[in-house]
Amino acid sequence: MRQIALFVFPILIASQSLFAESLKDKKWMSYEDGHLKEEVDSTDSRCGIKLKASIDWGSFVKNKPATEGFSVSGYCSHGLEALRLLCDDEASKSEVAKKVKAYKCEFGGKGKRAAKFSGGTITTTVDFEAANGADFFKAKLEELL
Repeated sequence: MRQIALFVFPILIASQSLFAESLKDKKWMSYEDGHLKEEVDSTDSRCGIKLKASIDWGSFVKNKPATEGFSVSGYCSHGLEALRLLCDDEASKSEVAKKVKAYKCEFGGKGKRAAKFSGGTITTTVDFEAANGADFFKAKLEELL
């Protein structure tokens, strides 16, 4: 057991440095995480759920400079907005409450916007050049859930 712990610890440190190489990156991530939390709280309240939400920071950081200057939380919130829209209908709200446990947002890039649902987790892949994010994700989630 001790050998495993000694092996895993350096990997965790290395992965953190890949995602936040500078104080600027750390501040950016903290700011965006805070804004996404507000959207998650709103979704939890509207849908009667308690989502575990995350941003796949590795996908955003490794795609710099394409991801700089954009509101990550703004684009990542489109899937959450779609969930809230679904929860306006009582039957859909019930399905969301039964099935959805987690939400993950990742960067895909131009032409790679997508949504997946597996094991209780919705994963949205954002494209900063695509419009009407909430409408797109609502339509996808209606198919997936």
